[in-house]
Amino acid sequence: MNRQAVLDVLNSLEVVDSEGGESAYILVENSEEVRRKLNAVGIADEVMMKNHLTYLP
Repeated sequence: MNRQAVLDVLNSLEVVDSEGGESAYILVENSEEVRRKLNAVGIADEVMMKNHLTYLP
């Protein structure tokens, strides 16, 4: 998995909510388009649903 490609996709998504600090996160829409983009860079649907996009594997 190319971490830079994953970060590029995450940075391209519209952020619904976010927070920085020790418990940093971003919240994006759970849509087919977002899942397709993340799947294309190696993030499986199971990882997205299990981890709620809180970390990169």
